[in-house]
Amino acid sequence: MNEALPLDGTRILDLTRLLPGGYATMLFASLGAEVVKVEEPERGDYMRWFPPLVDDYGAMFHAINGGKKSIKLNLKTGTGREVFLTLAAKADVVIEGNRPGVTDKLGIGYKDVAEVNPGIVYCSVSGFGQDGPYVDKVGHDINYMGYAGALGQSENPCIPGVQAADLAGAMMCVISVLGALLGRERTGTGQYIDVSMHHVVVSWLALEISKCLGHAPAPSAATNLFTGAYPCYSVYETADGAHLSVGALEIKFWRTLCQSVGREDLIDEQFASGQRAAEVKASLNDLFKTKTRDEWLDLLGDKECCVGPVYELPEVLIDPHVIARNLIGREPKSGVNRVKFPAVFSRAKTSHIEPAPKFGEHTDEILAGIGYTEEQIEMLRAEGVI
Repeated sequence: MNEALPLDGTRILDLTRLLPGGYATMLFASLGAEVVKVEEPERGDYMRWFPPLVDDYGAMFHAINGGKKSIKLNLKTGTGREVFLTLAAKADVVIEGNRPGVTDKLGIGYKDVAEVNPGIVYCSVSGFGQDGPYVDKVGHDINYMGYAGALGQSENPCIPGVQAADLAGAMMCVISVLGALLGRERTGTGQYIDVSMHHVVVSWLALEISKCLGHAPAPSAATNLFTGAYPCYSVYETADGAHLSVGALEIKFWRTLCQSVGREDLIDEQFASGQRAAEVKASLNDLFKTKTRDEWLDLLGDKECCVGPVYELPEVLIDPHVIARNLIGREPKSGVNRVKFPAVFSRAKTSHIEPAPKFGEHTDEILAGIGYTEEQIEMLRAEGVI
């Protein structure tokens, strides 16, 4: 029998939409928290309606909203504000992803909530944070990555294949909230957390920034080990138009690779730089184009040389390691396939999660739980509050 999940008994009010907040609160739900998704009555989280649709809702919505509850609530009304503060009085955490200042204007900001619940942990996730010159700038993942210098670390700045700033902000939200909850165990009081996606990406560049702070030449794609500056750490095309990832940083791995492909003459060229790096990489690219990706993997797959495939997503779904680790599975109740929580606990099972909620599915249940009668709930509905 599995033990209770780590966050069983923790209630989180989720005022976010789209990816950053949605991913963060999905992680909390996977850890056992009761996540109440507070949605405005007209559209709610509009990721619900992004195609392709599965069971009337967007597949992407299902992906990051499993296990949550949904309540419709118009926070622009005085009554809606009162309902929210009543909910917040019995919550542990509030997470919001609005523009800075919006929740304060609505009367549901940290100070408002802390008056009714001094133990609340309140986290705002935004692009550039709650103050500073960029506080009012609009933006998306690509903009935060650009301002932080991350896009500039790639040769011919390219858009990453994953929304790194959004997801970095989400995970920093989770880390910070968990830290604040632990702190509350000692002090009995909550606190406010300001998470900036831009700030998190800047922190991810700590190694590169340290070089600048140490008065070394600023790193660039041409000199950065991890952006393909050297032959031993790069991506190479194969005969079938696919690609291999080569990460042979240690000399023993690079030596094994050179010996395995019949290019012992390149053993001393592991960290060739400048024009010589381009020549070695071109030579290796010509070599790798003589076989298909899978032919190279058959030759190199069992050798310790840090060579792997660059998979397309459909290939990831059938990868034997992904299957063996049970990373992707079908929800028993909804029948929707989704990516599961990526960490494995020895005593608590986090892999199973309830389906994503229908729009406003738990409105009556949640209101009844904080003392509203059926008549009062119907009145709120008639007034357009829920």
